[in-house]
Amino acid sequence: RGRLEFRGFFIDPALQFYMNLDSDTDDEHVVIFHDFWVNYEFSEAFNLYVGKAFVPGSRDWLNDSTRTRFADRSLATTFFRPDRSLGIWAIGEPAEKLYYRVMIGNGFNTTDLRPDEIDTNFVYSGSMWTDLGDYGQGYSDLEFHCEPAAQIGHSFTFTSDRGRDASGAPLAEEAFVRLSDGTRLTQVGALAPGTQVDHFDIYLYSLDAAFKYRGFSVNGEYFLRWL
Repeated sequence: RGRLEFRGFFIDPALQFYMNLDSDTDDEHVVIFHDFWVNYEFSEAFNLYVGKAFVPGSRDWLNDSTRTRFADRSLATTFFRPDRSLGIWAIGEPAEKLYYRVMIGNGFNTTDLRPDEIDTNFVYSGSMWTDLGDYGQGYSDLEFHCEPAAQIGHSFTFTSDRGRDASGAPLAEEAFVRLSDGTRLTQVGALAPGTQVDHFDIYLYSLDAAFKYRGFSVNGEYFLRWL
């Protein structure tokens, strides 16, 4: 994997930009725009972004992949989470140690898809969390907190009326949704013999908590999904 990042501001320090170019072997060495945005920081409570980034449907998903405990995020996160999307979002701290991130995006999972592979429905997603003590970043207590610190939060995501293409086949955007046994929801016979899901909505809610103290840390996230 190779990553090349550019970030800075122009005209006004509050008018900022970010661009992340990504290339790795599982994408046949093709370089893509992994994340990119332009944002204006009106205040600590309201920072407005336009571009491509995470749909904020899970705390573990929002945490940087360089700060996971092992090689990757949890299996539950990989199964339930949304992906990246083009959209508009806001991040802020409206009160001390109370944070939020809300987004209206192109879809639940539209990263790097062509326009003809995506339906016309938006995704609505938000996350809110608070720090109890000086929690910091990442799950591991690399800072060795001498005082207990914790973080608790929750996230919600909704997208409606998932569509199909002109031939009646599921769009690429829908192909990722799976049942608990791994069967794709849009596969013929997934729910009953000879039937196929035409449209579906996704509701995803997650609760998360994490704790750090003297080099010890623990975290967990609970997912609820309605299809």
